[in-house]
Amino acid sequence: MEQLLGNVLDNSLRYTDAPGQVLVEIRTDDSQVILSVEDTAPGLPTDDLMRIFEPLYRADPARGREAGGSGQGLAICQQIAKAHHGTVRAEASPRGGVKFVIELPMMGDNAA
Repeated sequence: MEQLLGNVLDNSLRYTDAPGQVLVEIRTDDSQVILSVEDTAPGLPTDDLMRIFEPLYRADPARGREAGGSGQGLAICQQIAKAHHGTVRAEASPRGGVKFVIELPMMGDNAA
């Protein structure tokens, strides 16, 4: 879980222009924990949002490993979420950037 959250936060912090903001929100419902990480501009086109969890995919091919990482972080996030019977997705943020939403089932007596 630490790696999942760390990768998503790192992505938001790395790709948010100064003096941007990153907002983290955690909430629950009867069956799951919902964590969102939302950043300000720049955002991504819809086509890129649908592909950023693919291994080695980079929304901006001009970014090298030095500035943009290996292209593995979000693919790893997806696998970690899946291993915990959850999901992670990216969508456009109303703040102008990207919003990552992680949904994980509740553990304990009330979990399904």
